[in-house]
Amino acid sequence: MTSFKYVMNDDPVCPHCNNEISVGHEDLYHLYDEDENHEIDCPYCKESLAVESHCKWTFSTYKSIEEINY
Repeated sequence: MTSFKYVMNDDPVCPHCNNEISVGHEDLYHLYDEDENHEIDCPYCKESLAVESHCKWTFSTYKSIEEINY
């Protein structure tokens, strides 16, 4: 069973060395592909790990469509 430490984080956490891997700092923007699985090497311990990406949608509402085009 996977520890909650490795689930639904803002950045991936390596399950081998427990370091948080900064997507922006490590130029791993391909991890933002919507609901995709990826395999990367940890920049700290060099071990391979699987990363599951999750997309979260948010919504904004307005009284009319004209308000959106301000």
